[in-house]
Amino acid sequence: MSRIIAGQAAGRRLVPVKGDQTRPTTDRVKEALFSRLESWEALSEARVADLFAGSGALGLEAASRGAANVVFVDKSPVAYAALTANVKALDSVLGADLRTYRQSAETFAVSMPAQSFDLIFIDPPYDMADRKVNELLEVAAPLLAPDGVIVIERGKRADAPTWPDCINALKPRTYGETTLYFADRPLT
Repeated sequence: MSRIIAGQAAGRRLVPVKGDQTRPTTDRVKEALFSRLESWEALSEARVADLFAGSGALGLEAASRGAANVVFVDKSPVAYAALTANVKALDSVLGADLRTYRQSAETFAVSMPAQSFDLIFIDPPYDMADRKVNELLEVAAPLLAPDGVIVIERGKRADAPTWPDCINALKPRTYGETTLYFADRPLT
């Protein structure tokens, strides 16, 4: 069962997404991911988008560790049910503005051109084609604020993403079957 690892809601268990359509981020990967983000000071007062949110574990962890606003996006009815239950259960515990959207990540990115996020999580199903991930990056990258960070979680056998020109790829990290790809948008 997934849980919040650190921060205001540390130890709180999350309602899992029923079925086998999602792949929760393991505690080991989550610990490594958030350790890196904290070393970059990417969480305090951050505006976060959690695309393919599933249960909301990544976005809720960010909120627990100091993010100011988190937008959760998932189109699956089953995932959205778990997501809204988790957001409702933790909303009063966390000091962040939490919002949920039941739509595809692509639709969200295209419909929010005026939004700007300091941190974007993209955690699509492992079987999503590399081409589709790259297409999503093209529409999601403009949402990234200057000095913001994008994190993509993929299976280690997937190809590395093709980053848009406005994004600077950073060194990826692999943990077991999972690879985390990082990129930022340099200040101009």
